[in-house]
Amino acid sequence: MNKNMSREITKGDIFGIIDYLHDGLDNYIDNPVGRPYDDDEIINIKEWVQRCCVWLNQQIKEMP
Repeated sequence: MNKNMSREITKGDIFGIIDYLHDGLDNYIDNPVGRPYDDDEIINIKEWVQRCCVWLNQQIKEMP
């Protein structure tokens, strides 16, 4: 196993995931593969990202 793979997840790692979700969402909406997304799809995607970020922030609060 790679030495770096065995380290514990840090708050910085989780903040990075949150940033990645937000940046990825913007890119996903701005550069759709195949077809543009309608407003309902964009709202659903944004709500999913928001739920993920809320959960990730809760995980950060629970970390030592």
